[in-house]
Amino acid sequence: MNSLYDREILYRYFFNFDPVDTAEDSIYIDRITLEETNRVRRGMGLPEIRKNENKNIRDKEPGPRKMSNQAR
Repeated sequence: MNSLYDREILYRYFFNFDPVDTAEDSIYIDRITLEETNRVRRGMGLPEIRKNENKNIRDKEPGPRKMSNQAR
């Protein structure tokens, strides 16, 4: 999978979004909302994602941290 053509197929979903930033001139950083995601998914013939299906890790409350046996 080293050809540009293969990468374009693999990541074509993300070509539908405008990056908000870049890192090292070759890594694109996207901030994608649920509404944008579903717009693109509809256009690609994919099922929409429901709001409760898409839990972002930032939405979760931090729980108690478990210590490993070595740290005790």
